[in-house]
Amino acid sequence: SSWLASEPLPFNNSWMPKEWAPRDAGYLEGNAVEGPNGEIYNILRFNSEPYPMGNKAVVLQYSNVTNSLNFHSFIDLPGGHTKFVIRRDPVTKVYITLSNNNTNASYTDQRNILCLCHSTDALNWVIADVLLSDDTGFAPEDSVRYTGFHYVDWQFDGADLMYLVR
Repeated sequence: SSWLASEPLPFNNSWMPKEWAPRDAGYLEGNAVEGPNGEIYNILRFNSEPYPMGNKAVVLQYSNVTNSLNFHSFIDLPGGHTKFVIRRDPVTKVYITLSNNNTNASYTDQRNILCLCHSTDALNWVIADVLLSDDTGFAPEDSVRYTGFHYVDWQFDGADLMYLVR
């Protein structure tokens, strides 16, 4: 067989700036993404308590020379604290994700907003639009508690996006 598996790379607290000081930091639910120059990244959800405003993701870079993953960086990614899917538009070559932007540090598990974000390099992200937001009239704390646009998966459909929200 021609398949190779790299060794797992456990999260290392020394990667974080000391001022973050989260408890139980780690990463999960990654996205294998080919960078604009052919590099391979695993862009993962950053899980920590308390979150540094919730909008961070962890980037690991794959080395085909050593068949290993190496820590690359933390990036600002709206909704990087929740599950997200990254795909690259085959026409424009722009990276797209649908994610739960965190807008209030008091609600570190906020999932009541779903944003469309884009990047030209998979590392620097911009919010393009809010696709869904809670319109129930709940108080902010109840909206966070009872409303969740999460575990979104999506595909390109010509010039459109089709998405499914749990």
